[in-house]
Amino acid sequence: MALTRLGPNQLLNLASNVTGTLPAANGGTGATSFNAASLVKLSSTTVSSNVDTIDFDGLFSTTYDKYLVSGVGLKISASNYVFYQHMQGGSAVTSSNYKSAAQVYDSATNTNNDAGNTRAYCAMMGVSQFGNNAAYSYHFNIFINNPLSTSAYCSSYGQSAIYTSSDNMQMANFSNILTTSLGTATSGIRLQPYNAQFTSGKAILYGLTQW
Repeated sequence: MALTRLGPNQLLNLASNVTGTLPAANGGTGATSFNAASLVKLSSTTVSSNVDTIDFDGLFSTTYDKYLVSGVGLKISASNYVFYQHMQGGSAVTSSNYKSAAQVYDSATNTNNDAGNTRAYCAMMGVSQFGNNAAYSYHFNIFINNPLSTSAYCSSYGQSAIYTSSDNMQMANFSNILTTSLGTATSGIRLQPYNAQFTSGKAILYGLTQW
């Protein structure tokens, strides 16, 4: 049976007056139920002037099982290393309680490693110094596992793609764990270049659900 419009303002109430499934061909999804997105943007920082650090703090919750910090097109003021630290109670943890490892490969076929059991920071996102050539930027993804746990250590891992000060493109894989005393949840993450500043680019924090 065809639908007939009875007047110029006869609108269909999609909140309560619709049953059935709207086919994808008619603008629907073809789905009979809806699940919330498993990747949700929680916060972002766009660097428009020089800053020493980029912090995401106080944004972890029981809603998400894991978090992703993604750096897009970031640049630094001087060729140097870039690292990150976990935060507890609003402050970056700077004690020697990180166990970390990084392995890299670059466009000149060089390989390198960076590792340690008693460090004051997580494994650097690239073993070589990041270049500060204006034509290049770097990108990374860091996954943070169950940071609110007070019975297990907070771990993180990821990958980065950077332009190095020796004029090579470098890929790095890195993993870290923070072994401070159990009982204190991890509240955030701090990104920081060593003896340099972020000059431009963007960092984004996402929450991930596994179910």
